[in-house]
Amino acid sequence: MQLLQLFIQNDAAHDTLHELGEVGCLQFKDMNSEKSAFQRLFVQVRASFESIDEHILAVEEETARAGPLCGHWRAFPSSCCPQAP
Repeated sequence: MQLLQLFIQNDAAHDTLHELGEVGCLQFKDMNSEKSAFQRLFVQVRASFESIDEHILAVEEETARAGPLCGHWRAFPSSCCPQAP
């Protein structure tokens, strides 16, 4: 058995580790075992998702309180769009 250390970009880490785990011949070692659960990176990412979720709920509540829109949607007036030569 050999010990390897991989440095993977954050945006590719999940898919890469998933694919490596699917191979079934690797064992992963936690390199951050000294950190508490709240010091790990994914906790910060999850907190930002929860914040976004709160914003979405607030927008949904505001739109529900406002009721249906009056009038009809219409295209921008032609004066807003550049004219083709």
